[in-house]
Amino acid sequence: MGRLLYIVERFTFRHPLITQFLKRRFTPDEAFGLHLTIGIAIILVCIVVFYTTLETIKWQDPFIQYDVAIINLAQVFRGASFNASMLFLTDLGRWEVVAVGLILALLLFLFLRMWHAIVALIISVVGAEFFILLGTLLVKRPRPYLVNTTAIEVGFSFPSSHTLLAVSFYGFLTYLLFRTTQRVWLRATIAILGAAIVGCIGFSRIYLGVHWPSDVIASIALGSAWLATLITSLEVRRRLKRGMMIRPKQSPVLILLYACIGTFFFLLYASYFFRTHPLRTALDPSLDRIELAQHEIIPAFMAQLPRYTEEVTGSSTEPINVVLVGTPEDIHSAFLASGWVASDELTMKNALRSAYATVFQRSYPEAPGITTFWNGRPNDISYEKLVTKRSLKRRHHIHIWETPYSIDGAREVWVGAVHFDERIKLKSRILIPVHAIDPDIDSEREALRQDFRAHGVSASDEEFHMVQPASGKTLVGDEFFTDGKAVIIYLEPNRF
Repeated sequence: MGRLLYIVERFTFRHPLITQFLKRRFTPDEAFGLHLTIGIAIILVCIVVFYTTLETIKWQDPFIQYDVAIINLAQVFRGASFNASMLFLTDLGRWEVVAVGLILALLLFLFLRMWHAIVALIISVVGAEFFILLGTLLVKRPRPYLVNTTAIEVGFSFPSSHTLLAVSFYGFLTYLLFRTTQRVWLRATIAILGAAIVGCIGFSRIYLGVHWPSDVIASIALGSAWLATLITSLEVRRRLKRGMMIRPKQSPVLILLYACIGTFFFLLYASYFFRTHPLRTALDPSLDRIELAQHEIIPAFMAQLPRYTEEVTGSSTEPINVVLVGTPEDIHSAFLASGWVASDELTMKNALRSAYATVFQRSYPEAPGITTFWNGRPNDISYEKLVTKRSLKRRHHIHIWETPYSIDGAREVWVGAVHFDERIKLKSRILIPVHAIDPDIDSEREALRQDFRAHGVSASDEEFHMVQPASGKTLVGDEFFTDGKAVIIYLEPNRF
């Protein structure tokens, strides 16, 4: 420590001008002091993040595969109520909603005579629109594949206009609120809430499948650099021109009242926009049905659809080894009659319940499994059958997806991957405890076939070659081998 102090003192003595320059850059009250230093540091970091992300998009860097992985993971949590929440959040970033919020904010600032805040907010939002137009014209990146989307959007994917507008509008309002108080806890609360709003709007674009995650990251970085530039300029100007007004002189209680009234009308309009905007009708899009004759199912499947399940990154894992023909009711009654139950959704609550049931040997026959993907989609349903009622360690397990094919106008074609979970292993490729499967997945395919026959739920079945005989690894790193065959089962119509 003494050696370090000696070096600092020596440097100060030998380089007084540099020392004085550095000291002034870290002095809070200097016009070009600490605020400018922090602002420039934030701007540079954001520009580096933006440029790096843009380079990965331009050159299709392998890192970009995580775009697909994150979108696929987001699909796991999709549900009607969460979809509605994400749509409401995404609407908060739409230009129509931001425009109404901008008008209300400007009227409030006009009443409070915050002239510099009015000019700066307009520049912030208009500048964001300029960057959106420039990015769209220069990058022209296609949006994510339609199979991954929950909402329909047009135009190019880069940048995320909702995210950029959110940073420029909500971010600047957060700064103004931050400046109205000196209380540390209140400032921290304001900063966290502002960041949460922007972050949730950005996440909603990924969740809905209308933007790649890298679009959102780049937009947050670009918007933050732009916002930091404006805020730094205001802070420097405020110190140069002491009469400049950023913080209003009115009573904090009166300001809070005006802000609450403005926020109420803004949220009222946002709610109205959410309920009337046509984007809501794009929820849960149905598949475009392709009618086939029974003898056309196998050739159509082999020619058009993927034959393997996928990791979240899109890499192939287990082959499809079961094809089911029947209505959702036929499938459910067939598995129920054969002693299988539908698996619960993979949520934090259900995961904790599974862990409790495993440790304390409690019954939980509907315990969820790791979500599996096929054709860019998480499994629609899954079923399982425990070997021992009070143990989750050994079970029969199948993941099932709906295809666009149907026969007889009503009976859909479904695909599945069935295997046997023989034990729970604590270490896996995805770093959490998971089931290890029996590598002989063909035996489980045949067991399901015989199970359905024994319980009289299959009208007929036949084998066909889905893939070449092969071996490989599952999502969690388990090895498997297969003869490459699949079984197509025509289910008996549900009589109940």
